[in-house]
Amino acid sequence: MPQNRYYFIKKRIKKTKISKFKSIILSFCLILVSLLFVLNASDLFSSIITNTGSLFSSKKIEVASYNIYAVSIADFDNQIQANQMAGQVVNMGGAGVVYNRGEYFVFTSSYPTLDCAQEVSQNLKDLGYKSKIITLNIDSISFEYKGKNSDAILECFQIFKKCYLDLYDLSVAFDKLQCDYTEVNSKILLKQKVISQIGLKLSNTAQELKIKDICQTRLTNLSNLLNIAIKTANSNNNYTSNLKQVLIKLAILNQEFVKQVNSVK
Repeated sequence: MPQNRYYFIKKRIKKTKISKFKSIILSFCLILVSLLFVLNASDLFSSIITNTGSLFSSKKIEVASYNIYAVSIADFDNQIQANQMAGQVVNMGGAGVVYNRGEYFVFTSSYPTLDCAQEVSQNLKDLGYKSKIITLNIDSISFEYKGKNSDAILECFQIFKKCYLDLYDLSVAFDKLQCDYTEVNSKILLKQKVISQIGLKLSNTAQELKIKDICQTRLTNLSNLLNIAIKTANSNNNYTSNLKQVLIKLAILNQEFVKQVNSVK
């Protein structure tokens, strides 16, 4: 009888120890889950309140400045004369874009390098025109971004220069008869698809609302501008002029975009 009683007590103590061990494990798991929940909840709350995404994510976004060199065939004190000259330039296959910088410059074309612009400008001078080179500077962008998916923001800033360089190459190839308008159209449509994908990333990203709205608006502007470079049945007969116009307007659009971003960041 004493032996049975001793066995019973020993068994009871063993069960108690196991029960306490299970309680400790359970408590630890509950504490861990609670901690994870609190961290995620605070992160989410921060995203909702600040609209900047993750509380713990931060990345410096930097985009280098660059220049586009526009060649002017003439400049005037009034816009009427400039517009008349612009019409003549379009008929010659040039851009015919009027640009106001105190004086009204009539642009024939634009280039990513100064050497190319100087060569064309000198050719115009040899023909008797008072050609000048106007530098379109696109400022740099640099700011600390706190939010998720900063890659979408960076892609948005970079796509303008990529579009310019790609369209410039297409324009040169078209003028040299190295490609036809169907190939140009195809590549522009692919570029618009990329722009659309960047816009989709932006819409799914928690971030600074002002920057987000500016980026989405400018991406729409860019896609609409590229539509002009797509040749259709209603396109201007002088298609090469359309391409040159879009190149210059694209550089000006990028200028305005960067200035707007730098004013609010």
